[in-house]
Amino acid sequence: MTNAIKSVSEVQTFINIIKSANSNYLTNFYVTTDKIEKYIDQKNLMVEYYDGVTFFLRKDLGFYRVNFYAKSLDNLEQAVRKILNIKKQPLVLDIIGEESNIAPTIELFKSNGFKIYQRLVRMTLTHCLLNKTRKANQDIIKAAFHDAKEILELFLKFFDPIAEQIPILYEIENAIILGQIWIKKIEKKIIGLLFYETKGKTSLLRYWLVSPKYRRQGIGEALMSIWFQEHLDIQRFLLWVRVDNTYSMYRYSNYGFKPNKLEDFVLVKI
Repeated sequence: MTNAIKSVSEVQTFINIIKSANSNYLTNFYVTTDKIEKYIDQKNLMVEYYDGVTFFLRKDLGFYRVNFYAKSLDNLEQAVRKILNIKKQPLVLDIIGEESNIAPTIELFKSNGFKIYQRLVRMTLTHCLLNKTRKANQDIIKAAFHDAKEILELFLKFFDPIAEQIPILYEIENAIILGQIWIKKIEKKIIGLLFYETKGKTSLLRYWLVSPKYRRQGIGEALMSIWFQEHLDIQRFLLWVRVDNTYSMYRYSNYGFKPNKLEDFVLVKI
């Protein structure tokens, strides 16, 4: 039975049930407390518990995004079969880790009707390797609250909601409040943006976009430059990129980003 989560402590209770049962538990639930609180505020986090497995489900754009904590692979397989008998809507989940370590989990879901939809690789850049970039001179500004809907429209137009986890409107609004979105406007229209999240000494690049008409004019570089300039004390920059997006991987490598061993396999069950 699916129940709405009402507090962060409730989430932690369900997680601890699994952790206390087996220190070698399996999970794909890497969500910060801040985000969990936002999901709860929006009444958009649900839980289903089966023997040895907790599923956390969140409604997205026409599908459910699935996270789990599982005591073992055997427990997870039994629970997956049960949840598939209940949930008839499309399901999407991410399995993150080194491919050799997560291969059994991926095969488990594939054997239960899931298909690999996309694969992303994580790229990293340490402060000491940071390339010198030109000073941003493109009138880059922080996004304002009234820009949120236009930013969402750009995400829906240029990004894949299944593989690239497009934020919901309230997430964009919250990022604007926190000052985490830089934009470039021409004739009052947003034609470029950079959306990031910074925690401690790590900054994650979530989205970097320039509308096709305005590419190769230095706008993307200006956005990247101002992100770096704003984070001179950061020790590590991170991003995720689709493995089939070779152009973006090439652009990121020019700034010194390098792939590491972590990959994200996006699986779907329609």
